[in-house]
Amino acid sequence: MESMIRKEVAMMVHENVYKVIFMRTPRFTGIKIRKDGDFYLCVSPSRAGIISLNALAGEICLACDGKSTIKDIHNGLTKTYRGVNKEEIAHDLCMCISNLERNGLISVHK
Repeated sequence: MESMIRKEVAMMVHENVYKVIFMRTPRFTGIKIRKDGDFYLCVSPSRAGIISLNALAGEICLACDGKSTIKDIHNGLTKTYRGVNKEEIAHDLCMCISNLERNGLISVHK
């Protein structure tokens, strides 16, 4: 019984965190990006060198247009990847957005 309550609490926390995050709008930070085979190559004015993204991270980066919210991006991904659990997509999307922001490729705004 106690483990079931913990799972329910954890689920509620995740749902509330996603609600807050999903309202935010990510956008490019002046990067240049291009597709190169199965990868995307990015050059950021704030970092030296080239950053390579896998295909999914590149598509997510391109979706960070300053107009679409993270929820909009999530909805697009759930349509593209219908067989994948929505919570898994939400988790992976949030991790990718966090990594893109940490690497200076995007900025996220309320």
